[in-house]
Amino acid sequence: MWSGVSNAVTAQAAHGETAFGWGDHAGGGYLTNYTESDPVWVSVSNTVMTQAAAAHGWGDHATNDYLDSYTETDPVWSGVSNAVTAQAAHGESAHGWGDHGTNDYLTAFTEQDPVAATSVWAHSQYAAAVLIDGSRAMTGALTLPADGLILGTTQLVATNGNIGIGTANPTNALAVNGTIKCKEVLVALNGRVTIQDRDGNQLSDVTLNSFWSSLGVSDTFDPKVIYDPNSQRFLFVACAQRRSAGSSMVFAVSAGTDPSGTWYKYRLDGDASNLNWVDYPNIGVNNLWVTFTANMFTISGDSFAGVNVWAVDKSSVLSGGALTSTLFFRTEDGGTHAPCLTYSPTENTQYLVARWNSILGTLRIFTITGTAGSPVFTATSLYPKAAAWANPLPDAPQKD
Repeated sequence: MWSGVSNAVTAQAAHGETAFGWGDHAGGGYLTNYTESDPVWVSVSNTVMTQAAAAHGWGDHATNDYLDSYTETDPVWSGVSNAVTAQAAHGESAHGWGDHGTNDYLTAFTEQDPVAATSVWAHSQYAAAVLIDGSRAMTGALTLPADGLILGTTQLVATNGNIGIGTANPTNALAVNGTIKCKEVLVALNGRVTIQDRDGNQLSDVTLNSFWSSLGVSDTFDPKVIYDPNSQRFLFVACAQRRSAGSSMVFAVSAGTDPSGTWYKYRLDGDASNLNWVDYPNIGVNNLWVTFTANMFTISGDSFAGVNVWAVDKSSVLSGGALTSTLFFRTEDGGTHAPCLTYSPTENTQYLVARWNSILGTLRIFTITGTAGSPVFTATSLYPKAAAWANPLPDAPQKD
């Protein structure tokens, strides 16, 4: 009578959890070891079932089919049995434990137990590669549903390659409906270098000369500073030692995002022949280079001599290493070449623009291409045209 009824099953179930004692779903072996202690049934027990042998009428575990058919005939146990005529092809639904066939069990669950809350959670509906553990760290790619990720009344959406914060329909690469605040602000003027926090509180204030004094210069002027979002560094240039053989460019890179921290500083000779001095710098950046320029004037008579263009291998300075740069001295391309601030992380061409002819209203485009260590400067034949403009500027009113 009881030959069709198994002794109780106590087993582990990996990839299927512990399904009410139904055995090890992952290995396909259910009753791996059992010892009967009831003296009446001792002759039945001490049974070892491995790799899905016939488990006393519970079906062929090897084919993932759990109780094909069973009817209890004992009247005492009829309330317990007559219960199971189940099909379980590759897992089926085991008492609400989910679809074993897709290996996805709990589709929605919030853990309240403070100990169990540190367990790992993953959900294939949003991203199989996303993993969040008790340290709240996330790795992998997050694929948002069509309506984005909504946090309270704030929405983050990604659509058509655009990112929107606080807006459901971003029309630009980054569209923000709100206020973005930087953490620190660096202000460089002739005479002072000031760092403020985002609320306007002054964090530091030094003279321009003292900022650069470690490079052995005492006369610095015309500072320019930019922030490179790709390397997350402040980039700072100025001219030094005007109208002298020691004329040079001074250049600094912040060691991190905080301008009040460490800076890597460099000094570049303006003219190896000591005939010209540097004036009026400009600075730009792209994926490969930090590019800065300066108008060159003769030491003897302050006559315009040309333009210096430095292409600095960006990777050589981000960690404070030896600076690698290439200098182009241009004598026939006009003055004041302005390098572009290139924010694309993959753009390898550095563009520069200069005034070409104010009467005709034309500019000229220059490029730097090649590799980081071997840049090539090209004066292109591109002359963007606009309305003519007046070259001399009016004098500003002066206080008596």
